[in-house]
Amino acid sequence: KRSAYRYPSDLGRLLYLVKKKLLPSFWVTHFIEKMTFESESLKYLIVPTDFVRRQLQELFSVKAEVVLIRNGVDLGRFSPAKRRELYRKVREKLSLGSEFVFGYVSTNFRLKGFEYLLRACSFLKKKGYRFRLIAAGESSPYWKRRVERLGLSSEVLLLGRLKRVEELYCASDALVYPSLFDASSNVVLEAMACALPVITSPYSGTGELIEDGYSGFLVSRPEDYLELAARMERVLNLPKAELEEVGARARSEAEKYPQEEVFKKYEEIIKRV
Repeated sequence: KRSAYRYPSDLGRLLYLVKKKLLPSFWVTHFIEKMTFESESLKYLIVPTDFVRRQLQELFSVKAEVVLIRNGVDLGRFSPAKRRELYRKVREKLSLGSEFVFGYVSTNFRLKGFEYLLRACSFLKKKGYRFRLIAAGESSPYWKRRVERLGLSSEVLLLGRLKRVEELYCASDALVYPSLFDASSNVVLEAMACALPVITSPYSGTGELIEDGYSGFLVSRPEDYLELAARMERVLNLPKAELEEVGARARSEAEKYPQEEVFKKYEEIIKRV
């Protein structure tokens, strides 16, 4: 249901849902999931977020113990120190200047709300705001044409796939990630680890780690580009010191999930089995 919002129109969403439910693979997948999650012999189900836990418990009669083990992050690779080191270097390389820069990363722009982000950017530009958006992960010509049609060629820089995604975080002043659906977004956690203020949705999974206005910013409906624009406008108007405080609190939250601890937790579960 959430993924239908990749299409902005009501008709597009309806056709998507109808097509999906007509596919045999949809029903086969649902049958396999039901057999798996409701199995009497299943002892543990490991989930990366409470968001996923709630879905499983609402959709299936789960008899196994549901264990929450969040994704971890490389706190060395993604860090405030790395961001301070690379901030100016990367911005100079990308010719970003001194304007406020929003970052965005995804390999599935439609599902991760890029259409609504572009509409929010167009709205803010018409209000007179000056900013840049750097987006990485996908290189479809469709999005280049979409940027041009919205009159955002001067504001939006499409970087395609990056080998070192941390460079995008380091060059940004905030990450905006209006995901329509994610089990657990690594992008959000990586940005938080860089002490980067994040604007995201509850549907990103990892968004549940953010306290709105304290350690980041949440949009309740990412498909509502006006709500997204309002959050971006709030960030643009925040004093630099306050924005840095938000980023520091985000880093403190990310530090609870070091990458190396995740493997230990999985090992504990395997030993129990």
